[in-house]
Amino acid sequence: MRILGAVVLAVVLPLAWWRTLVTLRGIETPLLEVWAGGAALVALAARIAGRRRWTVAVPMLLMLGGLAALWYYAMASMGGGASPWVAVGVLLGTFVIGSPILLVPAAAPTGGRATAAASAAEPPSPRLHYRELWVWLPVLAVLAAVLVPSVRAGGIRRQHLEDLRRDVLPAFEDLARSDILARSQPVVWRGLELSRWSPLPRIMAWGEMSGTGVRLSLDSIWGEPRQFGEAGEAEGLRVDGLHIWVPQPPSLSAQEAGDLQVVKPLLASIGLRPELVSRLSPEMTATYRGVTYSFEVNKAWSQAESGVSIRCSGVRSAASP
Repeated sequence: MRILGAVVLAVVLPLAWWRTLVTLRGIETPLLEVWAGGAALVALAARIAGRRRWTVAVPMLLMLGGLAALWYYAMASMGGGASPWVAVGVLLGTFVIGSPILLVPAAAPTGGRATAAASAAEPPSPRLHYRELWVWLPVLAVLAAVLVPSVRAGGIRRQHLEDLRRDVLPAFEDLARSDILARSQPVVWRGLELSRWSPLPRIMAWGEMSGTGVRLSLDSIWGEPRQFGEAGEAEGLRVDGLHIWVPQPPSLSAQEAGDLQVVKPLLASIGLRPELVSRLSPEMTATYRGVTYSFEVNKAWSQAESGVSIRCSGVRSAASP
């Protein structure tokens, strides 16, 4: 039972550690802390098995190393997400922290009949319990110290999301109504989050314009959404990653989709602003107030819906033509 308990704890503790760090710090969590802390917790949990702690620790640490390798290559295949800190963290947690934890003699008995009988006849020395306590406390104290900046980072992250919700999303909504669409309906934002799974910190938001079928989404690298001048005043809104989808009742052929004489009247008919439509180039792009819009007609939203996809890039500024 001790071995089974140690195995369960060796799985649960690293997962809880990883989940706590990611919840508090998101994708900004240092990989060294994630993997080093996880390996240290595996070694700590293995002590529950007493003298058989090595039987639990070695396979579990090998499995952790295998998971680290898989994670590393998965991120590398996605492009730019691989980091040597994964390997450094596993090695640090296994050999520098984990091995000393395992080398300290365990207080727990092995669980055999002879040992159980001896334990019943002669209770374990209090020194063994104190020694076990002094193994656990320093490790848990170090991990708790790591969580302190994570808690602070979590507060900053939540504040950043709140700033985006209060300031940036209304600005995107104003952009959609003022520069792109000849509509005045408000946008209902369904969600806003910082991605925890992308190898790069990303903002993701999605919403829809009431009663029109227009959908907005944002998927961009997490950075400062405002552009500031030397005086500290906001000069414009960075719109990289903003995507607007507008329903398109008539479907066009491939030849018609590349014909400006067909596309321009279509864009005007589905509610796009004439000032924007008039700037459409043969490359199906238009630049207005510092923002470049890329258009794609016949873009499927689902099997039953098609429309015009508008992707935005650049910095919006009323001073730009």
